Amino acid sequence: SAVPFLGAQVDIALAIDQTAEMITEWRETVDAIYAVASTVDPKLVRHLENEGRELMFFHNMVAMDGVDEMDHYSKDWPCPGFVCGSGCTVVDRVIGLMGWLGFRRVDVYGADYCFADDGTVHANGDDATAAYGNPLLMEADLLGRHWVTRPDMLAGAVFMARQVRASGGRIRLMGNGLAVALLGMPDDFLNQVSRTLEP
Repeated sequence: SAVPFLGAQVDIALAIDQTAEMITEWRETVDAIYAVASTVDPKLVRHLENEGRELMFFHNMVAMDGVDEMDHYSKDWPCPGFVCGSGCTVVDRVIGLMGWLGFRRVDVYGADYCFADDGTVHANGDDATAAYGNPLLMEADLLGRHWVTRPDMLAGAVFMARQVRASGGRIRLMGNGLAVALLGMPDDFLNQVSRTLEP
């Protein structure tokens, strides 16, 4: 839902979500390259092909039970490819993919890793229930603000803050979301923050 929401030229739209709901998210397509993980629902691929969109595949680590994924991808998909395996959200995963594609700098907008004050979680106006069903939520007053998030989003915010700090300016994080708030916090705080925002 972020692609039409932006109202700007989008060059690459990206998905790692394996659920059929991505077809709903991408019901409306734009003239862009659609980068999709090899693990997405095949119905999404057919939908994008029917829309006449250009596809680019990459691999997304999904913790296959009893399978060495790196071995699986190198044997079963022998062409050159990229495997996203760090972080917990699509935002975290896209950073490595952008580097592989040759981008020297990545500016990240709208990666709040938290819900808006009115409970909105997606650009299309979905609240947590509409977007995720019955998710485990975490909330706390922290760093001068009340935050509501999910465990994977919090882990993503911590990961992103660390990644931005280690990037030497190649990754710039914009906005006032949770990852931005965590940027200046010491590692000891980042190690413990998941215990502060209790379910």
